[in-house]
Amino acid sequence: MRVACSSQSEGGTGAFDRPEVLVTSSGLTQLADALSELQDAFSIRLSPRELPADMSKTEIIILGNEYLGTADLDRAPNLKLICRFGVHTNRVEHAALAKRGITLTNCPAASSGSVADLAFAGLLSLVRRLDIVINPDRVPGALLTEDMDSLRFGIIGFGSLGQALCARAQGFGMPVQVWNRTPRTLPEGVISAPNLHSLVAQSDVLAVAVKGNPQTVNILDEALLAQATRPLWLVNVAYLEAIDPHLVTVGLRNRTINGYVVDFVDPGFVEFGSHRVVMTPHVGAKTKSAVRKKASQVISDIFAWRTGQRPVNQIEIAQP
Repeated sequence: MRVACSSQSEGGTGAFDRPEVLVTSSGLTQLADALSELQDAFSIRLSPRELPADMSKTEIIILGNEYLGTADLDRAPNLKLICRFGVHTNRVEHAALAKRGITLTNCPAASSGSVADLAFAGLLSLVRRLDIVINPDRVPGALLTEDMDSLRFGIIGFGSLGQALCARAQGFGMPVQVWNRTPRTLPEGVISAPNLHSLVAQSDVLAVAVKGNPQTVNILDEALLAQATRPLWLVNVAYLEAIDPHLVTVGLRNRTINGYVVDFVDPGFVEFGSHRVVMTPHVGAKTKSAVRKKASQVISDIFAWRTGQRPVNQIEIAQP
């Protein structure tokens, strides 16, 4: 599907002779008017959640969460720019882009607040047992839950998403401690953990908010979880592989993990029910505001790249 453009340019060139921008982000395809600034210069092609078989005319891809590798690039001989419509680029084969000289950008920070909001909605649901108290067929009776401000909130990774989580935790009055690979200036009242072992040992809620790269795969491992002094509430707003799903499953079964909030779908968690796991299909960033913010970043990067400038959000790709 293509977004309608003016039928002729000043020189008489048809709209579909313009450079093609392929959009696979499902959120953006639902709000395609967010790309209106591109329509005079580009032919916009919408293909939600799918890289089409024919990409022979595609010069730019605004990529959702689809995997993009060498076989896909072979179908796109004219591809020059990939704009990842999100933060993580771990589902894109960087080495393949480097060989072709393809530029890669992402959308940092724009959706951090939206993702953090959904994470806290899930956490509050688990901690306060909303599955019971809002169900008219169940009687809460003597059900006792915990106050949010009685829980210590630990954050692994203090980029824009970690900072958004921190702000919301402080809003609930929760003591906050963070660990980041490199030193960061912290808000007042927030403690910097000396290492991950200390962070886990002193947390009741542990949130993983790291970037997707080889160094953060399974960043929370069995040895770290063993440092917990009480069953944890676990929140994963990074990416699914940041925490080994099998490790979470074992923790839920033996009750070393109270509950799990994750914005990715894994069928293995279904057995635990909504009172132990809040699992959403990667929709944390799918708000109208977040989509428009990211679209603005993408448009700026596309026009910068087109005029020979370095896009603000360009990702450094190691040369093979």
